[in-house]
Amino acid sequence: MTQIPLNRTQREFLVRYLGVDLPEAPPEPGDEEAHAAVLAASLSDIAAARANWSTLLAAVPGQLKPLCDDLSASYIDVHTAREALPAAIKTLNNVPDLFGPAPDSELNTFLSGPPEDRLNAARVAAATARNYLAMCDSNPVLSALDGNEFLDDVTVVAGLRAHLGNVVSLLDA
Repeated sequence: MTQIPLNRTQREFLVRYLGVDLPEAPPEPGDEEAHAAVLAASLSDIAAARANWSTLLAAVPGQLKPLCDDLSASYIDVHTAREALPAAIKTLNNVPDLFGPAPDSELNTFLSGPPEDRLNAARVAAATARNYLAMCDSNPVLSALDGNEFLDDVTVVAGLRAHLGNVVSLLDA
């Protein structure tokens, strides 16, 4: 009987979901270098990145509060703005929700999961961070938030970008 060569994803499906006992698969071409690069990333830096992401997102509402307060104070007496103001404030307060699931679970897998799952976890976490970086440029609210015309010292997105860029540089293999 001829064996069909399986890629890593196919093998994991058979082993994990169908309970097929297969011998360890040989590394895919190019995986050795990528795996070595990912494993060379400092575990303490990756653990810090995981912890910092939640802290950064939790701080966003507090960083945006002065902007929300300024908008409210400036436009509460303007009849046409008074009706739209609550929606605008809600949009600002929902900025952390734009980022959806954090790369935390993948970073957890990288840090404490089995070695064979680390490379994929690193790739998924790096891809998530790259997607969020792209959203910082493409989302109209995020792209205009820092240095806005009301409070030019707001730098919420700059901090998120720096952190996401760090995650990508740590994990991108």
